[in-house]
Formats: sequence, C-alpha cells, structure tokens
Amino acid sequence: MRKVIALAALLVLFLAAGIQSADVPPVTEGAKSATADVSANEFVDPDDIYWSPLGSGMDGRVLALTVYEGKLIAGGDFTTAGGVLVNHIASWDGSNWSWLRPGPPLDPGCDDRIVAMTVYDEKLIVAGNFHTAGGVAANHIASWDGSSWSPLGSGTSGGVKALAVYGDQLFVGGYFGTAGGVEVNNIASWDGSTWSPLGSGTNGDVRALTVYDGKLIAAGSFVEIEPWPVFTFMCIASWDGSSWSQVGYPLWTWPISSPKALTVYNGALYAGGRAIQEFSEEICSRAFIHVWNGSGWCFFWTSYCSYGYPGRDSYTLNVYDGRLVAGGIFGSEEYIRSWGGISNGFGSNTDGPVHALTAYNAELIVGGDFTMAGDKAAAYIAAWTKRDPCCETPGAVDHDGDVDALDFQCLHDYLHKDGPEPCLEEADVNGDGVVDGKDMSCLGRHLYSTGNPCEFVECP
Repeated sequence: MRKVIALAALLVLFLAAGIQSADVPPVTEGAKSATADVSANEFVDPDDIYWSPLGSGMDGRVLALTVYEGKLIAGGDFTTAGGVLVNHIASWDGSNWSWLRPGPPLDPGCDDRIVAMTVYDEKLIVAGNFHTAGGVAANHIASWDGSSWSPLGSGTSGGVKALAVYGDQLFVGGYFGTAGGVEVNNIASWDGSTWSPLGSGTNGDVRALTVYDGKLIAAGSFVEIEPWPVFTFMCIASWDGSSWSQVGYPLWTWPISSPKALTVYNGALYAGGRAIQEFSEEICSRAFIHVWNGSGWCFFWTSYCSYGYPGRDSYTLNVYDGRLVAGGIFGSEEYIRSWGGISNGFGSNTDGPVHALTAYNAELIVGGDFTMAGDKAAAYIAAWTKRDPCCETPGAVDHDGDVDALDFQCLHDYLHKDGPEPCLEEADVNGDGVVDGKDMSCLGRHLYSTGNPCEFVECP
C-alpha cells in the first residue's frame, strides 16, 4: 500500500511540475539511440536500429551459442573476445566478455575450434575439433562445471558437430569411429560416466540432432543406418532409445543433399541444409528448409539456384519470438531470415553467413562470419532486439493487464533509469509511434486527472 501511495505521489509531482516531452528524447521500440551516421544519399533500412554489437566482438567466426548460469556463451574460431584472450570460448554478462571464470587465465578455453554446445547434468558441454580444454586433455568434447574443465572419458576419435540431450543422456554426433574406445560410427550417447553406441551407428557424419515426438532425430550426410544395407534413411532418422526408424522419405532427392540443421517449431520438425545438382556441367546449390508434419515431408522454402563457391546453404535453425529463424547463405546479401511473425525482416541483414542463433535476455543473438549487422559494426556476433507487437491492454506497461501506478513507475524507469524495455503498443499510450515523456504525461492524466483526461489509443 505504501508503494502505491508513493507512486501516486510521484505522479502528482510529475503532473504539477508540468514536465514536457522535450525533457525526454523520443524512444522508438527496441532502441534508445540513433543509427550510425551515413551519407544523406545512402539508403538506411529503418529496422537497422534493432541491431546492436556485443562489445567489440571477436577476432574470428562464432559457430555455437548457448546460455549457461545466466550468461551467454559463444564458441567458435576466435581467440579473443572484447580484446580478452579466451581461446575459442567466451562468456558475455550483458556488458563484458571474459574467459570462463574462475578458470585458468593463463590457459583459458580450448586449443582448437568449438562448433557445438549444450547444457547437460548442470554442466556446460562444449565440442568440436580441440584436444585440450583449460589445459586439460579432452578429445573433441569437454564439460565445464562453473569452476573447472573435465573430459568426458577419453572423448571421441574425431570431430564433434552436434549435441542434444534426450532423456537422461547426452547424445553426440559428428565424424568419429569411436567414443571412449568403443566403436560407435559417428553417433554415441554419454550417461555421465560411460560411452555407448546407438546400434551400428551411421555410414556418414552426423551434423544435427534434436528431440521430436519423444524421439531423438539425427541428420547428416549418411544414407544408411543399421542393419546395412537393408535400411536406407537418406540423411535423416529417428532413435527411440533402442532402435532406428526412417522419418518418412525426404524431399531432398538431388544427387548430393545434406541437412545440417534441425529444430521443432509449432509442433512440427524442420530440417535445413543444402542440395546440389549439376546443370549443363555447372554445379547449382540451393539452401532448403523442409517440414515434417507427422506423416510426410513438405517443401517449406528453398533459395534460388547459385553457381560457384560458396553457394547457398542453411546452417542453423532456431525459434525466437514465435518465429522460425534460419541462418546461412540464402542470397547475395541475405544471411538470416524468419517466418511466422508479423515482421520477418532483419533490416539490411548481416554482411556474411550466420552460423549460430540463440535467445538471451529477450534478444536474438546472432553469430557467424560477418563484420556488420544492419548499419552497425559487429565483429562476428550481434543482437537483434525487435519483437512482434504484444499489446493486450494499452497502458499496462508491466504486462499484468491492469493500468495503475505501477505502470507509470515502469515507464519512468525505462525512460530515466535504463529499465526493462516495454512493448511499443502498450507503452505508446498516446499512439504517436514513440515512447517518451508525452506517454508519461498521458498515463498520469489518465490515472489521476479528472479535468483533462488522456484517451488511450487502442491496440491495433
């Protein structure tokens, strides 16, 4: 009760002082600063304001992203992050990059590339092409418990490309013959102490793993799974804990096809990758995304044909703000795109391939091989902050459905104290397209003024 009275007093002081909107610079959704300076003749995509760098970024490609203990974790080809020596893996706390503290500052990170990460048994699991982690011998896969590195047994005999947690076990895919000294053929499970095969494994590398409909889904360059050569699975198959099954018959029937990304979106399984075919002695490549609806594969999206290197490809799929998001090489200047939202564009895009996507602090984090995101300099990693409208009640800035003094406090904190970002449609109560002091005045009059009320603009 005292808090509400105090907030009401704040409103009264605000109204009595006659604070005008000029005291607060206009704020549009998702950004509080103007875009970078550009030539007056150069086109600027208005959505570029939603891109922002993460400090000074890295000195090499970001290939994997996840969140562990409240921090963003990035892995890849880089050796420094924010100017700090980190060796292929770094943590971001929202303001600064660092090695995985309190790890060894003289020997941080791994000795080679990291390409996959996940969280299993309350530990961060990292995998790739390395042989040491924090100075500890670890063949291609290691765990971090918040203070120290540990190997997973004797690791794998080759590189790891994909990780997934299914049931109470960690599943690992890549291009390796053995795991923990056991013959596994490119895919294996780890129960916390022991490596085990999944049947006879695959006859090609495993590039993506996910869980769908209570089963583990594996995708890659394989065309057969045990018992060879009776079952032919054409690059994608499911594991129910004891045996392999075919996931329909895929649509990627070009001579060379390779799914590299899997995700689940709106209850359906999505697979993305590259299909290659020769036309008139020229090699054509297309990026594709197909969807499994429970009974068959359907075309979802495919790029135009590209001739020459590097060609089109889908590297990663994820879900953000109710949208399916894909990263890869989709066109000459398109490396990230989405479907399912009200606004699916990404401004003027990144200037190079996107390899990794994750959500962190309500933002979409994008990693890859680029140096620009929109009109912002962003060394291999950037954040996208735009979200679809979420208006339910105009004026209910704190999203509780009620318009009261607490909403005024939220709006005040956002504008003056770097508080949480509200939805544009709920905070822009006067409907002029920006969130500023006019909205504070309008909200205050709506709550407490009888002589000069402010009418809210209804949600679109």
